[in-house]
Amino acid sequence: MNPSTVAFVPVPGAPELVIILFILLIYVAVPFLIVVAALWFYHRVRGSGDERAQRRIEALEREVESLKQEREQ
Repeated sequence: MNPSTVAFVPVPGAPELVIILFILLIYVAVPFLIVVAALWFYHRVRGSGDERAQRRIEALEREVESLKQEREQ
């Protein structure tokens, strides 16, 4: 065995690196984007927590005012 061939470690070239990056894109980036899109859609459909809380507070304030008016009468 020739000692120079034992020390040789093959390094991937440009085509191999492109394929590796493409596989990485498919297996990591695409599922990540799907999860982000699903969370964004869920957030849009349900409404943000601040908006829902504000609507709930306004409804409770209206109810308190109506109860105060009933009590005064």
